Amino acid sequence: MLNVYLLTIENDEDKSKFEEIYIKYKNLMLNRAYEILKNGLLAEDAVHNAFLKVLKNLEKIDDCSSDKTKWYLVIITENEAKKIYNKEHKILQSDFSEVESSFSLDKIVEDKDAVENIKKHIDELSDIYHQPLLLHYYNGMNAKEIATALSIPVDTVYKRIQRGTALLLKKVEGDYSD
Repeated sequence: MLNVYLLTIENDEDKSKFEEIYIKYKNLMLNRAYEILKNGLLAEDAVHNAFLKVLKNLEKIDDCSSDKTKWYLVIITENEAKKIYNKEHKILQSDFSEVESSFSLDKIVEDKDAVENIKKHIDELSDIYHQPLLLHYYNGMNAKEIATALSIPVDTVYKRIQRGTALLLKKVEGDYSD
């Protein structure tokens, strides 16, 4: 299958980059998709769809071995697997009510331990908030790029980042109120 993807790439440098990504992360992506779908064929479909998105956004990947790249690929794979799952099971995702907080992350981000704590709290959030927050804050992607990667409207990305940040701030505020 790798050869089919490589045929769509004109630049030799991009071919090399994509090949490295494919070889390094294919099994991780397949495992993650299988965890969600519990079906090998559907998991392969999800990974294929994820690689098609990677091909469209290959220029955004600078370092194939970075954690940012790994998270980017895992999140895209999860999203594609969930789309397939939802299509198969016709499950609608629920929306959460807004949470307000006056606490600011700016005071905390300076401390490295606090950054790790924030990352832990992001990981605890539901996927609808976890994915956009990681892509935005950890990978530095803007709302339009996130919308493309997750195949959701830009307005939805903005709202999920807003709501996810509010939930995150509430969790972090609880850690620092002691």
